Amino acid sequence: ERRLIEMELQKNYNPQGDVATFMGACGQDCPEVPTIPDKAILELRCRLILEEAFEFAEAAGFTIYCVDRKNLKMEQLCEPDLVGMYDAIVDINYVSYGAANALGLNVQPGHEEVHKSNMTKVSPDGTVKKDQFGKVIKPETYIKPNLEKVVDWLKSLVTPRSF
Repeated sequence: ERRLIEMELQKNYNPQGDVATFMGACGQDCPEVPTIPDKAILELRCRLILEEAFEFAEAAGFTIYCVDRKNLKMEQLCEPDLVGMYDAIVDINYVSYGAANALGLNVQPGHEEVHKSNMTKVSPDGTVKKDQFGKVIKPETYIKPNLEKVVDWLKSLVTPRSF
């Protein structure tokens, strides 16, 4: 029964298209081909994504004292809030799709390329190596995603993106 419910939920699932509809209603541009928008749009997209990432950390009970993207200093000061974390996750996805729309990028082929690459982090015997925080470490067998190829393919499409 759970699988049937999941299939029903997936039927009309089109998050990037939903966000494009919202952006259109708000007068925000969603170019048909990959492009780099102006500085103001880039700054807005950076601010939105970072705001939601910080919202997740706060809902998880953490305070961030120093931000360096490779070395976060964090301390858990309160109990995690499941609904707050869920809200942040959904918002992160929403603003990330918005950023992709503002750049004229369809997320799906990029997701597929990154997923294929991430699976090369799993050894043939099913083992993975992790750092002290639990992040999976890239082994020698890791194959970097070729997102440049994906962007070039998106640019070459005769028919504009569909989502």
